[in-house]
Amino acid sequence: MKKTVALLFGGKGEEHAISCRSAAAVLSHLDKKKYRVIPIGIDREGDFFFYRGDPERIGSGGFRRDTEHLIKTFPLRLGGRGGFFLDGEILSVDAVFPVLHGRGGEDGEIQGTLSAAGLPFVGCDAAASAVSFDKAYTKAVAQSLSVPTARGVCIAPSFSLDEAYRAVLKVLSPHVPWFVKPARQGSSFGASVAKGKADFAKSYDLARAYGRVLVEEYIENKTELELAFLEKEGAHLFAGPGRIASTAPLYSYDEKYKNAEAAVVGGAESTVTERVTEYAKRLTEALSLNSLARLDFFLTAEGQILFNEVNTLPGFTETSLYPRLWEAQGLSFTALLDILIGEAIARFS
Repeated sequence: MKKTVALLFGGKGEEHAISCRSAAAVLSHLDKKKYRVIPIGIDREGDFFFYRGDPERIGSGGFRRDTEHLIKTFPLRLGGRGGFFLDGEILSVDAVFPVLHGRGGEDGEIQGTLSAAGLPFVGCDAAASAVSFDKAYTKAVAQSLSVPTARGVCIAPSFSLDEAYRAVLKVLSPHVPWFVKPARQGSSFGASVAKGKADFAKSYDLARAYGRVLVEEYIENKTELELAFLEKEGAHLFAGPGRIASTAPLYSYDEKYKNAEAAVVGGAESTVTERVTEYAKRLTEALSLNSLARLDFFLTAEGQILFNEVNTLPGFTETSLYPRLWEAQGLSFTALLDILIGEAIARFS
């Protein structure tokens, strides 16, 4: 018998468009003989809709304009039954795949909502998602585990420019560039490189629009490494690392999703792979990660490995590194989805 899977996509965060593209790729690779898929789009205001229209409009993000094929819905638990409230009835599902990135998708919000409704879902739980989404928190966890990170400081958005600048000078040298980014944001939104106080003023205002600001030393001539994590039958599996081939100061949103050649599968020496994997294992345990995640690191020109961040729902587009890393290990996109959905059902049963 087919399993019914609710595929959530879109969302109110800045990564709405990429979520739609990821969902379209997931939809195309799900085994139609095994699954009945219920597409549920979330618009930029945060409203949920069961979408019965052309699947092409999922990937393009145009589902919201196709109003005749939209029915309002929402995940809830009522009368002992969990599901999606639809036309006065509860639509039961076997699992939910929230293909949602960034704010509203990886920060614990949707995970808490689905948990309250009693619905099995792919991905980390609300607590692990919330902590992992916060770069300052994960940085503190890494440091407690003796996993190296770039030097930096977290600043409250209420700080004036002068207060923020003085706080940074207590930790970092004014004579080298700083990397300024929001503590809770993804895909390089609000991130920039600052050289001097004038640059910092612009960077600080850009980043604090999203909340707390993380300022770190900028690592010159670095290589970015990304490791894929997958939980299967209680075992923690790792693939990669993949390598980011970009030489730009900032690995931008456009490069991540418009330049497939920027992310390269493989290319790391065996000793580097061993060290990165060991660090990833420590972080996975300490952060209570489950289901899936991507853990990102820097490799400096001197050979030092520095932890950067965790993505609890990485990109699932056709060019995204996470599924490609598993494909390089012999696990097809379709087989990967089978594992994720099967583990979600088993974890909540």
